[in-house]
Amino acid sequence: MTEERPIAAAQAAVYYFDQQTTNWSPVDSGLCSVYIYENPTTGDYRVVGITEGGDFVINSVIFPELVYTQSSESFHNWTDTIYVYGLNFASLEDASQFAATMQFCVNALANASATPAPPTPAPVPVAEPEPEPEPIIEPEPEPQPEPEPEPEPVVVPEPEPEPEPEPDPP
Repeated sequence: MTEERPIAAAQAAVYYFDQQTTNWSPVDSGLCSVYIYENPTTGDYRVVGITEGGDFVINSVIFPELVYTQSSESFHNWTDTIYVYGLNFASLEDASQFAATMQFCVNALANASATPAPPTPAPVPVAEPEPEPEPIIEPEPEPQPEPEPEPEPVVVPEPEPEPEPEPDPP
């Protein structure tokens, strides 16, 4: 069984573009490891980004119509079907090598889609998918003690007035 293999790797700060605020938002405070993977069996490619803490922040399929833009020597971006990703590379060498590999993948996919598909081979067992990031589970709040009922007001009856003494007879 043939599995995906990395064909490019780089260190970069990863950003998502927020279309509501029209700003780039960093996904992490540090650098991420960003890879381009190739599946030689299917001819598919994808970009995967992983934070230093092991969280997956990019899982983007590369497709023939993908437009990869080099906004500057070190900042590149592209759009998949869900997100607009930005990479601010740690080095110009990483940026150049990553851009060349992305362009190679897009061209390979475009050329493959322009030619008739070869006959479908026998089914191949599918490799296990990448692990999903673990959901953040908020701790349940501690139970609060039930408030004690307020005591009912005690009604103290007013003392009966003492009878007035009878006047002494004259």
